[in-house]
Amino acid sequence: MNANGEADARKENDAWLRIGDCHFVAKNYPQAISSYTKAFQLNLLDSDYALFQKARAQGFSGDDDAKIATLKDFIQRFSGSSYTVAAKYQLAETYFKKDRNDEAFTLFQEIIAQHGSSPYVKKSLLTSGLIHYRKKEYEEAIDAFKRVVEDYPSDSDSQEARLRIQDVYVELGRLDEFNSWYEEYVPSGSLATQDSVNYRIAENLYSAGNCEGAISAFTEYLKKFQPGIFGNNASYYLGECLFKRGDKEIALNNYLYVIAQPTNNFSEPSLFSAATITYEAGRFDEALQHYSDLERVATFDNNILEARIGLMRCHFKLGQYDETKVFADAVMADDKTPDLILKEAHLMKAKVLLGEGDLDGAYTEFAWVDRESSAAMGAESKFNMACIKYQQEDYNASETAIFALINAYGSQEFWKIKAFMLLSDVYVAKVDYFQAKATLQSIMDNVSDEAIQAEAMQKYQRILDIENGSSEGTEEEDTEIDMGTQGNDNLFED
Repeated sequence: MNANGEADARKENDAWLRIGDCHFVAKNYPQAISSYTKAFQLNLLDSDYALFQKARAQGFSGDDDAKIATLKDFIQRFSGSSYTVAAKYQLAETYFKKDRNDEAFTLFQEIIAQHGSSPYVKKSLLTSGLIHYRKKEYEEAIDAFKRVVEDYPSDSDSQEARLRIQDVYVELGRLDEFNSWYEEYVPSGSLATQDSVNYRIAENLYSAGNCEGAISAFTEYLKKFQPGIFGNNASYYLGECLFKRGDKEIALNNYLYVIAQPTNNFSEPSLFSAATITYEAGRFDEALQHYSDLERVATFDNNILEARIGLMRCHFKLGQYDETKVFADAVMADDKTPDLILKEAHLMKAKVLLGEGDLDGAYTEFAWVDRESSAAMGAESKFNMACIKYQQEDYNASETAIFALINAYGSQEFWKIKAFMLLSDVYVAKVDYFQAKATLQSIMDNVSDEAIQAEAMQKYQRILDIENGSSEGTEEEDTEIDMGTQGNDNLFED
């Protein structure tokens, strides 16, 4: 080729490079690939550039396999090119993108080891750290990320490395180590960032079910950041773990902190938990306030119902019977009320009505429970129905109810004994002293409870006094109606 021909060929080579660059900038990647290929084939001017740009265009067009092949060809041909480090980095990044992590890692390490002054070193360190993180090699990941932060503190890659370090420490739950490193190497770092990482470490432990670790981490978080950005979250989750561990009163303090803040996402569950703790502890006045607040702020229907059930029970325990009826009616009116709670509400209202002297109203409520129940609440209701009939001097109806209880609730020993004791009163009222004594004698022969023995003996002696003329047979005993339960803390059972 003569001088003019070579000059023309170089111009053509240059033209194809320029055309390729125009297409590349315009994102016409297929045309760019074609132009760079023609420039490379002429092999007169910037062949390394043409091949490198061809690889980039292949990548942008989505053909990663072609890009890999071109970059490997480049590295083999142009080991001394000014584009060689960039080509290695591009190839490593493409391997990383395609999850060919071992091949990517080898190239990143080569860049770090052989091209220490290249700007691609920090990027290679960063992505090497990500590969370690993907493989759960957390110590190696931390070392790589820390090197980026410590060697390139002002670089934008350092910002990402700091975020990645935070992720690793969150994953590992190493709170103290993160704080020490952050305060030493990021002295101008945001307190909000440190707050966030400390909280995330604790939350991660909580989400993983590690309550003991979470208790320690949340406690440290709340001490270190006052007030913390995530103070409500941390206090609530700490309360949940403490509650689960059985430290209910300490848990209560955390719930109360959340409750004292403006209404937030954790107000509702905190009120529910605080109400539960104080109710179970027998502090019904405190529980009443929490249930009242829960009813006011609750957004979930089930919590509104729970609040009203709690209010019904607390008012009853506190002897506030007008309010008890109000909330019993509210519980009964809710179509989502479970059957057992519905029976409890009817039984509670029946007891209140009975205490107010509304015998007919009470009888109606007791009868409803008796119809719907086959266990303790039904037996208690049937017993009270018998008591009401006794008080109304309808002794035959009372006797009928007693035998119905004995036949229908054979397993309910407590209420059967109470019923037999009432039956003796019915017989006395009907002047059937023989049957009354026989009933009481059966109780004394078969029941070992000392209090019941004493009551039965007292009634028996009274009958003897009547028969001997030392007591008026027409005088009726007061029949006790139990407004509470059988001496346990379970309000109602069925």
